[in-house]
Amino acid sequence: ATLYEVLVRLCQTIAPILPFFTEAIYRNLVAGADPAAPPSIHLTDFPAVDEGRIDRALSARMAAAIRIVELGRSIRQDRKLKVKQPLRRLSVAVPTPDDRAGLEQFREQILGELNVKELEILSDGAALVRHKVKPNFRLLGPKHGKLMGAIGKALAAADPSEVVRRARAGGGH
Repeated sequence: ATLYEVLVRLCQTIAPILPFFTEAIYRNLVAGADPAAPPSIHLTDFPAVDEGRIDRALSARMAAAIRIVELGRSIRQDRKLKVKQPLRRLSVAVPTPDDRAGLEQFREQILGELNVKELEILSDGAALVRHKVKPNFRLLGPKHGKLMGAIGKALAAADPSEVVRRARAGGGH
């Protein structure tokens, strides 16, 4: 029933572009089976969108899966890893349980598209990020001159993740 519906609606949509081809398909599918149907596809109305059939949650989950695949391909391209080469694991951090459920739903498609054996879905991306803090001496020099050595040592001794967290929070010292 779904295939029938798709073929009929597709034929109605592309009938202005491919009139003879769609007419032949329509006559085989509809006109021969339903005597109440119009005799030609060109006598039917152009299909209208039925908003009630749109599953917005499914569309959002699929968009998230597509985004993961796009990012995975981008990473492969940056690292010059061809898709033919299988990878052991893909780790993805997702912010919400809904996003997690969406990726779980499309796990096999994501693994197949990226040629990865395992998909690891994390709730926190902190495990995937390593920070490295290095002072910009040209910028700091004119303002802190003599303290540059101490600033460099303090930053080298500090936890980089904590420095980044404080910098993002707008904190100083």
